[in-house]
Amino acid sequence: MDILINIAISLAGVILGFVLHEIYFRFSESTGKSNSQKIIEEAQKEAGHLLQKAEKQIQEEFSYKKDMYEKEVLAIKEELTQTDLAVREKKKDLEKRLHFLNEKEGLLISQEKQLIEEKLGVEKKIQNLNNLISKEKKMLQEVASISEEEAKTRLVEKLEKELEFEISDVVQKHISSYKQEINRQARDILLLAMQRCAVEHTAENVITTVELPNEEMKGRIIGREGRNIRTFEKATGVDVIIDDTPNAVVLSAFNPLRREVAKITMEKLILDGRIHPSRIEEVVEQTREEMQKSIIKTGKQVCCDVNVVNINSHLIELIGKMKFHLTMGQSLLQHTLEVVHLAALIAGELNLNLDVAKRCALLHDIGCVVEDNLEGNTAVVGGDTAKKYLESDIVVETILSQDGDPKTLYAVVLQIVHSIIFSRPEGRKDSLEKHLKRLIHLEKVALSFEDVDKAYAVDSGRELRCVVTADNITEEKAYILAREIANRISSEVVYSGEIKVSLTRETRIVEYSK
Repeated sequence: MDILINIAISLAGVILGFVLHEIYFRFSESTGKSNSQKIIEEAQKEAGHLLQKAEKQIQEEFSYKKDMYEKEVLAIKEELTQTDLAVREKKKDLEKRLHFLNEKEGLLISQEKQLIEEKLGVEKKIQNLNNLISKEKKMLQEVASISEEEAKTRLVEKLEKELEFEISDVVQKHISSYKQEINRQARDILLLAMQRCAVEHTAENVITTVELPNEEMKGRIIGREGRNIRTFEKATGVDVIIDDTPNAVVLSAFNPLRREVAKITMEKLILDGRIHPSRIEEVVEQTREEMQKSIIKTGKQVCCDVNVVNINSHLIELIGKMKFHLTMGQSLLQHTLEVVHLAALIAGELNLNLDVAKRCALLHDIGCVVEDNLEGNTAVVGGDTAKKYLESDIVVETILSQDGDPKTLYAVVLQIVHSIIFSRPEGRKDSLEKHLKRLIHLEKVALSFEDVDKAYAVDSGRELRCVVTADNITEEKAYILAREIANRISSEVVYSGEIKVSLTRETRIVEYSK
C-alpha cells in the first residue's frame, strides 16, 4: 500500500513540475521576471492541493477494497463452516447405517443357524417315519401271509370290478360324443361342398373370359397408372379381373347385357391395338349402338320363329333384351321360348286359339326386362307394359293373373307350363334371380339422387360405384352425398356384410379443332 502512495506522490510531483514549467514559460514572456516568483508560489500551492486530493482518493479506494476483501473472506468462512457441518451429518448417518447393517447381518446369521438345525430335525423325523413304515409293512405281511405284490394285484382286481359299470358308462358317453362330432364334421363338409358348388355356379353366370394374344396385352389394358382399366370399368360398369391366368382377362358383372358389351368392346380394342381412354369410350358407344341393333334384330327373329305378328317395336326391343337376362338360373329368352312351345302344345290339345296362347306366353315375362322395374310384381309391370303398347285385353288379363287366381284359360295354361318347367331337376334357381334383383335395386337407389349420373353395382354387390359431374356438385358435397347413399342403402336394402360406396367426381372437357 505504501508503494502505491509513493508512486502517486511521484506522479503528482512530475505533473506539478510540468505545470510549473509551462506556467513559468508562458508568464515569463508576458509579465517578465517580476511576476514569475508569484506565479511559482501559486503553482506550488495548487500542486499541494492536488497532492492532498490524490492522497485522500487513494486512501478511500484502499479502504473500499479492504472492506470488500474482508466481506469475501467472511463469506468463504461461512461456506466452509456449512460444508463442514454437512459432512459431519453425513458421517453420523453412515455410522448409523453401518451399525444397522451389522445388526441385520448378525440376525441373518442366527436365523441361518436355526434353519439348519430345523432341517436336520426334519430329516431325522423323515428317516424315523420311513423306518416305521417298513416295520408296519413287514408286520402286515406276517399277519396276512401275503406279499406286497399279491396285495397290489388283489386291490387292482377289486377296483376293476367296482369300476366296470362306470367305465362302460364313460365309454358310451365318449362314443355318443364321437358320433355327434362326426355328424357335425359331415355337415360342415357337406355345407362347404354346397358352398363351393354355389360359388362355381354363380361364377359361371356372372363372369366372361376374354382371350388375349399375348401377356403384353395385359399391361396395355391396364395402361399407365391404371388409366385404361379405370376408364373401361367406368364406361362399361363391369369389373376387369387381371390375374395370373395366362393370355386371358376376366370380365365380371351381374348384368349379362353389360358383360356382353364389355366383351365385344374388349375384343375390338385388342384387335384394333389402340387402347387409350378416349378410344375406349368411343368403342363402348359404338358397341352399345351395335348391341341395340342386335337386340332389335333378335326380337324380330324370335317373333318370326314363333309366328307372332303385329307386335309393337318397343315390345320387340324388350323381347330382344330377354337374351341378356336370367331367370331361374337360365336365359330369360330361352325360358320364354320353352313356355311358348309348351303353351302352344297344351292350347292345341284344348282347342284354344294358338296365336293368342303364343302371344301370351311370349309376353308373360316382359315385366322382368322393363328398366323401371325394381322388386315389384313382374306380372303387374308386364300387364301394364302390354296395355301401354295396345295389346288386347285378354293378353293383358292373362299376364296380370298368371301368378294368382287365373282370370282366363290362357293364364291357367301358363300356370300349368310353369309347373311343368319348375318340376324338372334344376328348374327352380331363384336365389340367383333374387341376387340380381337386389343388385338392380342397389343401382336404382343410387340413381334416385339427382346428382348421380351413373351407378354400377360390382363385386357381387359388395361395391356400388357412382359417377357425378363436377359442375353439379362440389367436392365437399360429394362426401355428404356418398354418406346419404350409404344411409339409404342401409335402410332400404337387405344385405349381409357391408357395401362399399365409391363416388367419382368427374370433369370432362371436350374441344374441337377446326
